[in-house]
Amino acid sequence: MEIAIYPSQFKIRSKNDAKRFLYMVEERGFGKSSGEIYWFDDRNDYCLYVNRQEVGSRPQFARGNIFFPYLIETDPVEIIWKTRRWINAQKF
Repeated sequence: MEIAIYPSQFKIRSKNDAKRFLYMVEERGFGKSSGEIYWFDDRNDYCLYVNRQEVGSRPQFARGNIFFPYLIETDPVEIIWKTRRWINAQKF
C-alpha cells in the first residue's frame, strides 16, 4: 500500500500549479508521490493516478458500486483546475 503525500502549504493558483500537482514535480517544498490521491466536490469523486498522470471521475451517487468505475478524463489538468476553489476552501 502506498500513501500519497502532498505539502500542506501547496495551493493551486494557476493552471501551471494544476499541472505540477498532476505530475507531482519533485522540487523544493513539493514532494513526489507514486500513489493515488482522492478528492471530491459537490457532485463528483475524483482520483489522481500519479504513476499514469491521469484523473478519473465518477458521480458521488456511485460510491460503493463496484460496477461503476472511475472514468478517465481527457484533460486532467482542467479537472484539477476546475475543482481548485472547492479544494482550497475546504482544506486551506
